[in-house]
Amino acid sequence: APTLEPTQVVWYRPGFGPSDLARGRIVALSSKELGAAIVPCRVVALPGETVELREGTLVINGVRVPEPYVGAGRAEQDYSVSHQPVLVPQGHVWLLGDFRDMSKDSRHIGAVPLGSVLGSATHWHLRGQQGQPRPLY
Repeated sequence: APTLEPTQVVWYRPGFGPSDLARGRIVALSSKELGAAIVPCRVVALPGETVELREGTLVINGVRVPEPYVGAGRAEQDYSVSHQPVLVPQGHVWLLGDFRDMSKDSRHIGAVPLGSVLGSATHWHLRGQQGQPRPLY
C-alpha cells in the first residue's frame, strides 16, 4: 500500500531474470524466511549497487532517490527511516515494500536472489469488479 491495496487482485508474469531488472518494478517474492507467504515488493536496488535508508530517504550509490509511492505515515519506525549501507551482490536485488512499517523485505532478510523472485506484477483488478484488468505500469 498505497500502490496495491488488500481489495486488489494482482497479475504477475512468471519468471524473473537479469533482463527483467528495473528499479521500481513490483515483484512477487517467495522466501523461506517469510514462510509460505508470497509478498509483493518493489525492486529498489540492482546488483552491484549500494543501498541505504538515510533519514527516511532511499539512497542508491550515494544519490537520493525519490519514492512518490511511499505514502505519508507509512515509514515512521526506526527500521523504516534508517538502514546501514549494503552492497547488493551479483545475482541479487534489494526489495522494499511501499508500506515500510509493515513490510517484511530486504531490511529483514537481506539481498534477495533472483531465483526467489517469482515474477513481475503486470495488472491489477478490484475484487468483484467487472471489466479488463488495469495495467500496473
